[in-house]
Formats: sequence, C-alpha cells, structure tokens
Amino acid sequence: MASGWIPFISLLIAVSAVCLTLWQNVLQRRAAQAQVFLHMLDQFKSDEVFKGSLSLIRVAPYDSLDAFEAGETEDTQEQIYYLVDFLNDLARLVWSGYVPRQSVWDLYFMHYRIAHEKLIPWWLEGQRQRSYPQKFIAFEEMCLQVAAITQQEMDAYDAKQYPNYYRNQRHLPATGAPT
Repeated sequence: MASGWIPFISLLIAVSAVCLTLWQNVLQRRAAQAQVFLHMLDQFKSDEVFKGSLSLIRVAPYDSLDAFEAGETEDTQEQIYYLVDFLNDLARLVWSGYVPRQSVWDLYFMHYRIAHEKLIPWWLEGQRQRSYPQKFIAFEEMCLQVAAITQQEMDAYDAKQYPNYYRNQRHLPATGAPT
C-alpha cells in the first residue's frame, strides 16, 4: 500500500517543482522589466533628453531638414536628435518585449505625439538620406501608432485611469479627478 503512494507523492513534488520554476521565470521577467523601466526613467532625467523635450516643444514648423538646420541653433538640433534617439530606444525595448507599450505611453505619449506633429516626415527623411533608410524606424512606428489614437480614445482611457489614480491619493476624494 505504501509503495502506491510513493510514485504519487513523487509526481506531486515534480509538478510542484515545475510550477515553482515557471513562477520564478515570471518573477525574473518582471524584475528585468522593472530594471529596464528604472533605467529609462534615469536616462530621461539626464539633461540632454530633458532639454530635447523642451526644444521639441519650442521648435518652429519646418518643411525640410536643411531649413531646420538653418533656422535652429546647433544645440537645439543636437538636443532633438538625442531625444529622438532616446525615444527610438524606448520603442525598440517595446518591440523586443522588455517593456510594456502602455508603460512607455504612460510617460512619453505626448513626446511621440508632438514629435509626429513636428518632425515627421521631413526630419526623418532628411536623417535617412544622410545615413541609412531604416534609421529611427522604431521611433517612426511608435509615432504613427500614437498619432492614430483619436481624442475620444484618449479621453476614454483617461476617464478609466484617473479614478484609479486619484483613489490612491489619500488627500483627494475617492470619486475621481479633482474639480
């Protein structure tokens, strides 16, 4: 009778070990995503990316890279280039599955939207003519995805998210966004 229980118990132990191993893999993936995400935040705090964000907001509308280079200072050009490079790196991390797209959008959605309005297509075309045809391809794809989102979709997402955010703020009412 006891010999019948030994294979059953061994099977339970083996199944438990497999389940624990799979769970450990999930936890390791989450830890790697958190580490990448924290690195992203640290890099954004660097002066180059922050200044690039401000330069992108202030840049005048242009039709070509040559006009942009003639009309903007070299510092502004470098700051915007560094910002686009940073946003391209983030988009590649999303494509590779290291960071969820929504996590990037929660922080940088408006960067991609403004970049789409102010830099695409003329800035990218100019950069690609000087370098290689696939330059900043992940950045372009992310900008196009963000631009495809309508104002109604953004409002619906915000309405869904704000109550969750504000409910966690103890000094604010639990009914949603402050008035």
